[in-house]
Amino acid sequence: MVEHALLVQLVQAACVLDGVDAEPTADGVLVGGAGAVSPIPWPDIEGVLAGDDPVAPGPRLRLALLLELRRAVDARGADAAADVARAVRVLALPVGHPLHPGAGWVRHRVPGGLLEVGLGVHGLLRGQDGVLPLPPAIGHAVDAGDLWTRAWSLGERLAHRAVARLDGSPRDHLGGVGGCDALTLLALPALRERVAGAGPVAAPCRDGVWLGAAAADRDYVRAVWMLTGAGRRGLPRPVVVDGSGVRSPAARHR
Repeated sequence: MVEHALLVQLVQAACVLDGVDAEPTADGVLVGGAGAVSPIPWPDIEGVLAGDDPVAPGPRLRLALLLELRRAVDARGADAAADVARAVRVLALPVGHPLHPGAGWVRHRVPGGLLEVGLGVHGLLRGQDGVLPLPPAIGHAVDAGDLWTRAWSLGERLAHRAVARLDGSPRDHLGGVGGCDALTLLALPALRERVAGAGPVAAPCRDGVWLGAAAADRDYVRAVWMLTGAGRRGLPRPVVVDGSGVRSPAARHR
């Protein structure tokens, strides 16, 4: 168990730096003042660390997301489960990504060891930037049930739509489709099979997948990755994609 005082400091940092309305209590963290339904238990707060040091940037980013999502879900009352179900999407994140909620979030590991897939939500928060991970604590709060099956099925349909876009006209860049970001589409079998053998593939930000010459320029890809905000970052180097997975070029020869 991480020292309780460090978790309290993490909550306070999220309140000050991210503008979250939350209050640490003996039983957990209350979000949203008088509108709070119940506190988020301290073990769930500790879960956002995902093995990282509490003072690292990632935990505060994940905690702010957890608190904001909990506030949004509480505000919906009896409609919360239905609203989350409509918002749910599959989401792929690189291993170690600042928004990655940890092992308990992962539902599928893409062969190659670079990407892991879990539940995300699209449009649940006002002004939301793309798809955000749905932390396990929020999924439990709304009785997630069959959300994964629903989300995976939608993801497969959107991946086939992305394939149709690539087949419909020559292009070396693919964006997101239907609220599913481009990096996630790359993690799904239909798109992986479509770009397999096409040479290097790059996704330095979650919003775009590049093929061809741009994808092969390692320095350019790295520069784009570094200039992208932490939450929107994808993979920092070009990768090899085939029907079975997404892997680093060196891994192909092992």
